[in-house]
Amino acid sequence: MLKNVIVTGASSGIGLKTIKDLLEEGFFVSACSRSLSKDLENIISNNDNICFYNFGLEPRASIKKM
Repeated sequence: MLKNVIVTGASSGIGLKTIKDLLEEGFFVSACSRSLSKDLENIISNNDNICFYNFGLEPRASIKKM
């Protein structure tokens, strides 16, 4: 069974690098970001162990949609 992890700020920088590392380690990643970057889109299209949630942490209404 895969371990699950949520990564915020997933579209670039530390968040994107964290996603790459976690996927290599065999985790299932829920990636959260206000936008979908090309780099993140490529990761998603080449990996079944990731899902993307398009939202920011503010306003709180976007969190309730999950």
